[in-house]
Amino acid sequence: TGGFHNVHMLIGAPGTAKTTVAQYMGTMMQEEKLLAGKKFISINGSELKGMFVGHTAPKVKKIFAENDIIFIDEAYSLCSASNGEMDTYSQEAIAQLIIELEAHGMDRLVLFAGYGGKNVSEKDNKMNEFLKSNPGIRSRINSTIFFDSYTAEQMVEIFYRQADMAGYKADRKAAEDIKNYFATRINDRDFG
Repeated sequence: TGGFHNVHMLIGAPGTAKTTVAQYMGTMMQEEKLLAGKKFISINGSELKGMFVGHTAPKVKKIFAENDIIFIDEAYSLCSASNGEMDTYSQEAIAQLIIELEAHGMDRLVLFAGYGGKNVSEKDNKMNEFLKSNPGIRSRINSTIFFDSYTAEQMVEIFYRQADMAGYKADRKAAEDIKNYFATRINDRDFG
């Protein structure tokens, strides 16, 4: 327990259960008394930015003061800029984020999530942009959990489970057609 920061990165395509796993991690840590509470917030990285200069740092500080489990989805949206340089709001948010991670790294669970991973081209690896935005971010992340995309076979099972949950009776004879559809679809760049 000495010195371990509860700051992790969840990387994978959309729809691979990163938010669900974050909630489970928070629940387990709270049950094991590793967190004081279980107040969970899920926000987009860009939501850390304030509406005017000087508003961002207090906003980030408040999020850490009011929540035990902080899930920051699409963390790269915090630092993305059209001209390659971060704006003032992004710089202020990241600076305060580093302060909060240092102050609350052991009494909060902080999870950065987004698109990236081992099987993603460097151009599309958005989480690398986030990590490169400030060396202080990378040094405070203790682990990275990779979420593989679902296989065509898994997508067939998901399809049938969702149909059942919605009250539909899906014919199992269609399984091969569904699998063939997903076998093609999972290779699309925008599949999630």
